[in-house]
Amino acid sequence: MSEIIDDIEAEGQEDQEYTDISKLRPVDSKSAARVMASFNSDGSVRTHIKARKTDFVKTLIHLDGKNFDFGGREYLAPIYNRQDKRILLKTARQVEKSTFLANNLVVTSSVLPFNKALYVSPSHTQTRQFSSEKLKPAIEKSPLIWRYLQDNSVSNQVFEKGFTNGSFVFLRSAFRSADRSRGISARVLTLDEIQDLLASDIPVIMECTSHFEDSVVLMAGTPKSFDNPIEQYWEESTQNEWLVPCGCGEWAFLDESAIAPTEMYMSGKLPPGPVCPKCMRPIDVTKGRWFSMAPQKMIVGYRIPQLMVPWIISTLEQWMKLLWKRDNYPYGQFSNEVLGLSYDAASKPISRAHIIKICGDYDIWDPNKLTSSIVTKARQLQLIGGIDWGEGNDGAEKSPSGKVRHASYTVLTVGYYETFKKFKVVLVKKYTGKEIDPDFVVNDICRLVMSLGIKMLGADWGHGWGVNNTLVRKLGHHKVMVYQYLPRLKERLKWDKIGIRWQLQRNLVMSELFYDMKAGLLEFPKWEQFEPYAKDILAIYSEYSDYAREIRYDHRTSDPDDFFHSLLLCKQTADIYLNKSRRYTIPE
Repeated sequence: MSEIIDDIEAEGQEDQEYTDISKLRPVDSKSAARVMASFNSDGSVRTHIKARKTDFVKTLIHLDGKNFDFGGREYLAPIYNRQDKRILLKTARQVEKSTFLANNLVVTSSVLPFNKALYVSPSHTQTRQFSSEKLKPAIEKSPLIWRYLQDNSVSNQVFEKGFTNGSFVFLRSAFRSADRSRGISARVLTLDEIQDLLASDIPVIMECTSHFEDSVVLMAGTPKSFDNPIEQYWEESTQNEWLVPCGCGEWAFLDESAIAPTEMYMSGKLPPGPVCPKCMRPIDVTKGRWFSMAPQKMIVGYRIPQLMVPWIISTLEQWMKLLWKRDNYPYGQFSNEVLGLSYDAASKPISRAHIIKICGDYDIWDPNKLTSSIVTKARQLQLIGGIDWGEGNDGAEKSPSGKVRHASYTVLTVGYYETFKKFKVVLVKKYTGKEIDPDFVVNDICRLVMSLGIKMLGADWGHGWGVNNTLVRKLGHHKVMVYQYLPRLKERLKWDKIGIRWQLQRNLVMSELFYDMKAGLLEFPKWEQFEPYAKDILAIYSEYSDYAREIRYDHRTSDPDDFFHSLLLCKQTADIYLNKSRRYTIPE
């Protein structure tokens, strides 16, 4: 757990948590500046200067007639200087995202001879605007670039910029199609406003870099809903957050909780700018540092809200405009445009940070490598299993009628009550690939039941009524409980003596499991091992139904939720088997 952020809200939709800074993973800035010397053939010494990209930017790029200044923009330096191959910027509006992209393209093209770069935005208008308002001034208003890298021999068109060192920047749009980008080979690819690109077009455009081993892909945009390309890539990134220290010892997360009530600023009690959510004292964002929430990911992601840019937080007038947005914008729009956070009308019932918090420091059991020590320990515990049956679909298949099938896999979860209240998960197996065959699944589950001495299994009735019969024949009625979800059931739990199964009020039991997780009544294995299964929990969202006048849970077609339901049935079965509430009776 020392390698990950412990208590930070990734979506910013839950109550603010406070964290021990010793549990955070700082982002290495990878300083690259150095001077080297080598000998020419005639014996003379030649000096090579390898500088940081920020040094080149400050020297080459001019903004408003002056050299580009990183004062107050300390958060940008690591993004420029690190030598990462895949970068994602998830930003609010008006935080110099486009300026950063233009600076990066111009400096890279100026410093690296014969460099080929490609810029792609969702529309022709956006690409033209970027070329005219950002890229052209960065080239023409910078004296050194204009004097030494531009002349009449190079292209200076809206959609093609050339340099005398042989470098090119091509600019294209991808409205409903990636065809305009085909045929261009680029070492540096910049995807702007990625939230508006078609998810299926992004891999096609990325193929433009396949010829270069040292290719760089830079993605940037302002988030919208969770069902959006930028959020999908954010989930696969390191999710770097700019945390700001406070004198009280806490590190502030820059979301809505870092904004004090408007009256405190208007009365002069607070200067403009963010505050510590815990003690409500002002914090200096220039003292912050980048920390990774998921440091093992391949894409390096950064979230940049308006709360950290100097021209917004340095004056009362600009800060009051931000407060007005907070008080008057729809919450979703404020989250997107100001905080750089994705938002849906449907909300997440639990956050990634909450799940990380209840992950323990123990290894998950490998169902295919059950050592003698694991088997010995298992037989000393009252292990209970839960099964959510699935069809083995990945969410891309369609039915004969053309309807997309939900992504679903069979998942077995095994756990036990470590204490009277805390339930501990020790084994999870998702059946994928060649293992989706029902006969294999049933036989493998029986193997695990017999090997580990599992006392009872709880199985889903909906998709599994056929395989449940096979499972019962192999293990016996005394080993299997079957459950059926009913959305309109008046009771939480009811025994159906005709159907020979338990009936569950779906929304209620799901809400109870989310509550137990938030209350720390469940424990999962190490986050690094458990993360693939946590995605099934995070795929679930809640929304209010005006028709039914109740909160309902659902998930996207492409995102399975099978582990969550196998966990629910596992814990529910343990509650009945162990008579946790003193009111369940196992039917004969």
